[in-house]
Amino acid sequence: MKRIILICLIAAICCIQLQGQAQLLGKWVIPTGNGNSPEELLVLKFMMNEPVQYAIIAIPGGLITAADQIGDGAFDSNYELDFSMLSDYLFYDDENILWNGGYGSFMPECQIITRPHYPGEYFLFHGEFSTNKNLDANLYYNHVWFENNQIQIGPETDIIVDCLDGSSIAFAITDYSGNDIRIYNASRAFTYGIGNTHSAGLRYFSLSENGVDPNSIEDVITPANSSFTEMDFDSYNLEMKVEGDGSHTIAWINQNTLSNSMVYVVADQNYKHDLDMGRIGGIEFSSLNPTILYVSCPDSGIVALNYTSGEHSVLPNSQDFGHTFLQTAPDGHIYALNDGGYILGRISMQDGSFDPDCFTVPNSYMVSTFRVFDNTNYYILPENHRRYNPLIVTVDTIPESCPGYADGSAIICVSGGTPAAPPDPEYNITCTGPGGNSIDYDYYDPATGCFHFENLTAGFYTFSITDDIGTFYE
Repeated sequence: MKRIILICLIAAICCIQLQGQAQLLGKWVIPTGNGNSPEELLVLKFMMNEPVQYAIIAIPGGLITAADQIGDGAFDSNYELDFSMLSDYLFYDDENILWNGGYGSFMPECQIITRPHYPGEYFLFHGEFSTNKNLDANLYYNHVWFENNQIQIGPETDIIVDCLDGSSIAFAITDYSGNDIRIYNASRAFTYGIGNTHSAGLRYFSLSENGVDPNSIEDVITPANSSFTEMDFDSYNLEMKVEGDGSHTIAWINQNTLSNSMVYVVADQNYKHDLDMGRIGGIEFSSLNPTILYVSCPDSGIVALNYTSGEHSVLPNSQDFGHTFLQTAPDGHIYALNDGGYILGRISMQDGSFDPDCFTVPNSYMVSTFRVFDNTNYYILPENHRRYNPLIVTVDTIPESCPGYADGSAIICVSGGTPAAPPDPEYNITCTGPGGNSIDYDYYDPATGCFHFENLTAGFYTFSITDDIGTFYE
């Protein structure tokens, strides 16, 4: 996976001018259509400092009509879509394949991640109320890969099974580019492994290229060591953030009728807040303010909750965004769907302001991933697959003193992304000169992160830069 920035240096006579292309930061896949009848998969493209762009993938009409839909996409290192998932079907090229046996209805949260250390292979996580298990709640995953350009789907593997009838399980996965990977989840009592029972609580399992180890379970809090009750762990949407010291703060909301206006946070201590603003639609941590959790509330709109003090305020212009997941997109901002399911609003993580109209779903469609409570749609947005940390590049050029003197120079400084460990240069850079020949940099300054190119002539230059994990930007 390569993080690449393409930069064009255009040189006129005796001068060099920079022309940069927009950075692609990532994509989302969102099913859209008329209610429970999705007609298209909307592929949203999030660019650096540019409006949201999109492409459309048509899907067979009438293929999926059931409620309780889920959707996501599997992206390679260049953010090309390997396959997309909509409820029981996977879509790739011009084909679709049934991946789930349809034994129950889906819980709202699902996520496709790259199998750790195996690019091109994936794990698909989802929760399900299984009709063949008395409507008990279950958390599963499947291994998905390709052989001879044909998609392969491994068997459904249990993580949590037979959680109490009518309960729900929400989960969050830590950064899966490293080695200490965890899947956090909150639920009522359940079974795991072979015949093992476990109490209600917030806990995590270890995740590796071999999948989830059911015996690696570690409790974070339970009713026995906190003031939370078993019903408090009946989670509908769960979010996680990484603190500066590497620890994890977890928040979730409840799907139970008696406590669906509650917010639960486990940080340095445990917090429980009843906002009393109706059934909460979704939550998301702010990356701008370390103690703010945004909450979508039917009676008010989007609320900025200080989860340590309980103080809260409503974001201006957000009153029509009270029934939605709130999700951080690849551009680092937080997005929400309006109550009609066809307009994306955005909470800026630069200044905290809210834009109630930054993208409209095309073709007069609406997002088709939602749940219905009290005859009202509560909309679902996908998880962000990679942590927002773009490469930042600055370029300074000095033209030739006179045509043909070959004394021009360029300094390209890089920060952000995932730098390589010393003693190697933190980033990799390649350059093509006016004649299409490769040009090496003269020296790299690790103190500034700058590559120095000297003795340049006038012409057209293209530079590409990659960091250590190699995410692609165009």
